[in-house]
Amino acid sequence: MPAPQIVSYDPAWPSLAAQWCARIRGALTDAGLFDVVCEHIGSTAVPELDAKPFIDVQVLLPEVPSEQIIGAALAPWGFARTLGSRPDSPGVSFDIPRPGSDPRHHEKQLYVRSLENADGSAQGLILHVRRADSAFADFVRRFRDWLRADNDARAEYR
Repeated sequence: MPAPQIVSYDPAWPSLAAQWCARIRGALTDAGLFDVVCEHIGSTAVPELDAKPFIDVQVLLPEVPSEQIIGAALAPWGFARTLGSRPDSPGVSFDIPRPGSDPRHHEKQLYVRSLENADGSAQGLILHVRRADSAFADFVRRFRDWLRADNDARAEYR
């Protein structure tokens, strides 16, 4: 599988992620899941950073629900559960454990959806469903915020 193409930062990414987070929160709340947090993560969440054309969002819940509940709630929006290795996400069913964290907190589910830009080019949406107490969820949030705040780190990351 070829490596995903890196594209120039698109200032529409944050708005697109926010729109999808609102839809996802609504679908999960309608399915009886509460305390849903949805946030934009990954390279597309860092202004001015070139990135793979995949918008990453993570959903945090007190517990990771069954695949049937999440899948049924998200299927009408075109999301499909993905299994196996992916070049655009290091973990599909479990995140990489962080030192000192409880291994039970690394469970996750990964869903993908294809998106089409106004110009016809393709991009995707990757949805990471994690426990709210996931150390990895906190790590990706802190990493995003560090790149947003530190110009030198952002330039080096490119």
